[in-house]
Amino acid sequence: MDLNRDKRDIVNELHKQARKHFRRRRIVMKGIDDLWQADLVEMISYAAQNNDVKMSITLTLNGDSSLLIANYFPAIELDENYVCGLISFVTYHSIPNVDRENNLFHIGNHEITIPIGSYEFSDIADLITSKYHDMNEKGGILNIQANYNTVQTHIKSTIDPIYFDKKQSIGSLLGFSKRKLQQGIEHYSDKTIDITKINTVMIECNIVSGSYINNVSAHTLHQFTLTVGPTYKIVEIPTNVIYLSINTRTINSIVLKVVDQSGNLINFRGEKISIRLHLKPSSHK
Repeated sequence: MDLNRDKRDIVNELHKQARKHFRRRRIVMKGIDDLWQADLVEMISYAAQNNDVKMSITLTLNGDSSLLIANYFPAIELDENYVCGLISFVTYHSIPNVDRENNLFHIGNHEITIPIGSYEFSDIADLITSKYHDMNEKGGILNIQANYNTVQTHIKSTIDPIYFDKKQSIGSLLGFSKRKLQQGIEHYSDKTIDITKINTVMIECNIVSGSYINNVSAHTLHQFTLTVGPTYKIVEIPTNVIYLSINTRTINSIVLKVVDQSGNLINFRGEKISIRLHLKPSSHK
């Protein structure tokens, strides 16, 4: 046995040049102790220096729908009363204000279909009038305008009546109740333009309690108002996280729902959604 040769082989193996350099993710830190990386950390020995916190948990749920479910096996066992707060919500604004419930405009014998999507008022008006003038052979003229002072729609068709009383009509978005509009007359919407279907985004969590909608107990963990337009990224990171009590000591599953002000699941049209939660003892300030 040649020990020198074996030693040289081991040295060459340990110091052999890397064949592939893997791309590293850039991480920006604000200072010392701003970010720690660990697979598993036992915090009990540090409880005295950490406000007596023995366990603090962050959970991230990802998915492509407004209903996110995570099952945990084994279950997460909490050794005392805990609270939960939302620390981030990230997705893209692809919420449609025109969908299969309101994407038709009926005028005369024509049915105009508006593709599902997110529209400004002017986009809808231009699309409808353009399609009508292309298919109309009688020379009729359709005019749709918004009065931004009264937030009403002005609409006039010279030769064809308009039907807002048919199924899937876009009339409610334009501010019209279910009715027929006679041709040759300028009509004003009896309601305000409802171009924005979503006023508030609410995140519900099945393991928390302590929130109310009006006088009804709810599971609303966090809510916010959209501040970006369609196609832009939604990044909600609360400055002051509100923590709610967790209603169980054993967490087998977490169910998160992203709903609107009416409690309906919001359609993000398949965009990726990422929600991060923080669980900590209720005694931790």
